[in-house]
Amino acid sequence: MKSQFFVGLAAAVFFVGCGGNVSSGTGGSGGDGGAAGGAGTTSSGGTTNTSSSTLPQECTVETTQPGPYEITLRFTNPTDNPVGGSVFLRKDCLLNYSIRECADGFQNSLGLSGACTVDCSQSNECIECGACPTDAVEIALGAQHDEAWSGLVYTFAQNNVGCSCHEEHVAPAQTYRVYVPVYASALDAQQGEPSFQAIADFPLPSAGAVVVNLYPPPI
Repeated sequence: MKSQFFVGLAAAVFFVGCGGNVSSGTGGSGGDGGAAGGAGTTSSGGTTNTSSSTLPQECTVETTQPGPYEITLRFTNPTDNPVGGSVFLRKDCLLNYSIRECADGFQNSLGLSGACTVDCSQSNECIECGACPTDAVEIALGAQHDEAWSGLVYTFAQNNVGCSCHEEHVAPAQTYRVYVPVYASALDAQQGEPSFQAIADFPLPSAGAVVVNLYPPPI
């Protein structure tokens, strides 16, 4: 029987798709993306800055490096995984996962892509995207799948002609949390029926790849 791990939470998580975090494979508008920023976060000139003095202690990551902080998310199927075989991730335009920031208590998914929307400086422009093909990414036992995150997040609005547009921000240094739905088969991934959700916290910037072990929840 498939686990109901984080059932209430999973309902609130937006998957990464075309135009930010979206739950379907269509070329959606950026307005579906999660809001970038949170408590103690201000944005200016397309850069998001969070003062460490305004963050809870558990959120703070000290750094003298300027952002953006690009990282690699390493989705790993460990050899000791009780699943005992391959697991699958869903991909439609982009791999389906979401990231939340510690500053707002991990409440809101961040917009991770501005695809299928225009920059809000293009006040009279529009863009249209077709449907995204749905695919399953197989990760065999003991294998891994790497995804790069630019360290940029996006907020969304409408421009003068009523089309979805985005503004780009640098994700500030702090603690983040990644969520990824995991599927038992390629068919389950294509149908959007996850078996469980894997979750991992990580600092930004990170000294190396962020390993997200695709373990099922403890019984």
